[in-house]
Amino acid sequence: MLNQQVIDLGYVKVGISSFGEGRPLFLIPGFPFSSKSYYFLKPYLDPGFQVTAIDLPGMMGNSEFKQEAAYTIIEYAKVVVDTIKILYPDQQILVGGASIGGILSLLAAYYLPTKVTRVFAVATPPQGCAFEENNRNLAVAIRLAWRIPLLGHLLKQWLFHFRIIKMDQLIQFDTDLPEIKKNLINEYWSLNPPNVMKFLCDFFQQDFTKYYRMIQTPVVLIGGMKDKTFPIASIRETAVSLVNCKYIELPDADHLFVVKNPQLFTQIIKENS
Repeated sequence: MLNQQVIDLGYVKVGISSFGEGRPLFLIPGFPFSSKSYYFLKPYLDPGFQVTAIDLPGMMGNSEFKQEAAYTIIEYAKVVVDTIKILYPDQQILVGGASIGGILSLLAAYYLPTKVTRVFAVATPPQGCAFEENNRNLAVAIRLAWRIPLLGHLLKQWLFHFRIIKMDQLIQFDTDLPEIKKNLINEYWSLNPPNVMKFLCDFFQQDFTKYYRMIQTPVVLIGGMKDKTFPIASIRETAVSLVNCKYIELPDADHLFVVKNPQLFTQIIKENS
């Protein structure tokens, strides 16, 4: 069963989903998905891990800022760090995530070096501009959509058919599929395009290398040679910038590696925990 709750941090309400029993593992979803998108990992991680995943404000899920926000990735890092402090006041934890979730996982290790004992990051670039290398036209459209609301709504429609439906075809849920699928779709249509575009425009300008170089926490970084969202060269650059990194490069993996091969992903977690 997927347990859900909302935590009030004062400046933000944070939705979380959890399942399983065992060692605490905190997961951060990639753009624009919610915590529920990790439920398909349950057969591979339970028992053995007590998994908690977070919803990011402005994305899919139940999190929302209670005051005006800039929707920057550093702001999201603060939300992640504050949530971890509330959930695990006296515990050390594993943290993982894919894509933007991977960046936030590394930032969590940067800000909480004694609490985060290991990071599992998938398809995690050193700079937001790495996205533009293979997706220049889409990046231009996103910048325009920040200023033209109608274009933002059109991009939302495109993303639904390109990403959400594709995810639905790939993920094999258990008997809870109908309810989880319905929730994910409803969450998607509640996305606010201006806030999403604001976040992405900030993300494109960020360089996270200065944070990565300061992280002492052991990191397992996974890169896929068929990733078309972030070039494999950028993932290798992340590996070089990390002080304590085990880099795993998979020749047949793409940006949806976690979704397409959950058994291998969770095997990597188990073998390196």
